[in-house]
Amino acid sequence: MIDAIEEITVLILCGGKGTRSANPESPKALANIGSEPILKWQIDLALNSGIKSIWLLAGHKSNDIKYWLETQPQIQVNILEDLDLTGTLEPIVSVLAESNAEIFCIVSGDIMVGADLRNLAIRHLKSENQVSVVVHPNLHPETSDILFEDHNRRTHFFSKKQKSDKIYPNSSAAGIFFVSREVLMNFKDIKGNAEEAIFEWANRRKQLGLIRSAEYFSDTGTPNRLAKVREDFLSGKIARKVDWYRNAVLVDLDGTLCLDSNQNKKLGVPELFPDVLAWIKSLNTKGLSVFLVTNQPGISKGQFGVHELTSYLNAFEAILARNGVLVDGIVYCPHHPEIGFQGEITDLKIDCTCRKPKIGMIGQLEVMFGKQIEPICMVGDSFIDYEFAINAGIKFIHVNRVDECLISAHHECSKSLSEINF
Repeated sequence: MIDAIEEITVLILCGGKGTRSANPESPKALANIGSEPILKWQIDLALNSGIKSIWLLAGHKSNDIKYWLETQPQIQVNILEDLDLTGTLEPIVSVLAESNAEIFCIVSGDIMVGADLRNLAIRHLKSENQVSVVVHPNLHPETSDILFEDHNRRTHFFSKKQKSDKIYPNSSAAGIFFVSREVLMNFKDIKGNAEEAIFEWANRRKQLGLIRSAEYFSDTGTPNRLAKVREDFLSGKIARKVDWYRNAVLVDLDGTLCLDSNQNKKLGVPELFPDVLAWIKSLNTKGLSVFLVTNQPGISKGQFGVHELTSYLNAFEAILARNGVLVDGIVYCPHHPEIGFQGEITDLKIDCTCRKPKIGMIGQLEVMFGKQIEPICMVGDSFIDYEFAINAGIKFIHVNRVDECLISAHHECSKSLSEINF
């Protein structure tokens, strides 16, 4: 596996025109984050992962990129100029004549990354996919390429150019993807946007996979986004997101964040408690990862289906994003052990390992994100959540939204999320 990682070639796309950037007269990749330009952070990201072959695809103000490289004699990279500026696909494919690599890691030149690229590469190598896209939740999913898996594990891709009234999961392309040489060979002499063309091609052939990440990815393509990344860097948020699995807060959904209403799930209209948005935003600001772990026995009872729940959760994430808030992941248990409900789904009436207070949903998160998780705590409103925390060996924080606390065991009890600080 180590040898395979070292044989990957990283292609950094730093040739965009930068028409929306803070300084259109300078390449976006040379915007400083701290004391170093984004490009330096990206090169270090590759080198620290064990990848030694790095190509820069430069276009807009390429002389500025070359001049900066001259001031960095310790950096050994290759540079290819694309003065045509007709898309990223043709210059990416042109590298095939210069490199013998079988796998390429494509990185957008204007994104700041706080992630373990080595782990992302290993996850791609372990998959059987010709193309693997790193995805994450962001605050502007409506202007992002969306990629997600449905409950049947089928991948869906919706380009940001497509117009739709449907609400999709907040699972956006992070600006990094892995692609095989074999796939790129199909795009010789073709111009256009690499991500859109390659994603659509691979998806049609069922060769498109996702790498879900809770790490830090943020584009700097507008003045506001660049300012936010600089703020995140100074606050230490970017560094903390690299260690996201040690900074994970598990949170219940029904009764904790939203009113517990099966009817709402049928309608896909979540009703959030007034303290939810500000509290989750405070966790986001600190660089803590937020994961929802929720029992949804209404599926097995026949009260609503997977599609209704999916629509409900998508609507929940959309509300968060519109308010500058996000959660890193959501897992749910559809099972229920008791029979006798009209319209129940008998295949789901089992004594499973994922229904809280059992801790199987932590394992689901670990599979989803490819990393063992060390949660800080469980935040919930019920005794089941308390037992879940005990079983997981983590702290329990009770959000008691009723007059009297019904959990007799010693625990931390708050009337509102606003009282919970980390």
